[in-house]
Amino acid sequence: QRAGFIDMRIPGAAGAAVSTAEDLLRWDRALAKNVVISAESRRRMLTPEKGNYGYGTMLGEMGAKKTDGHNGGIDGFVSLFQRFTSDGIAVVALANYEDLPVDLVMPGLTKLALGQPPDVAQVRPEIQLDDSV
Repeated sequence: QRAGFIDMRIPGAAGAAVSTAEDLLRWDRALAKNVVISAESRRRMLTPEKGNYGYGTMLGEMGAKKTDGHNGGIDGFVSLFQRFTSDGIAVVALANYEDLPVDLVMPGLTKLALGQPPDVAQVRPEIQLDDSV
């Protein structure tokens, strides 16, 4: 179904960015090599300032591995970018369907990126309803 119309001039940078997974990988590599910002700025970016939020990135952990990244969404699109800070691994989920729960897709993608088998979806039993329902 079509997403609701939104004039992308209104949200500014929140809706004006167009990217691909390959673009985001290039961006990640440029950040890691201090091409875009200095090593000091990158260190500050990855330092918690407000709870688990650094400068423009959400900081967390998966198991014993430190992660950083960000999600996004606007009418018609959702995204999630997660970097394993010290492993040089970045995982990206992009969708042009705004209701796709990328936070539920990401764990399987992450396990694949780490060389682990993803969890197998469980089959849910059919629920029998009375015809009156």
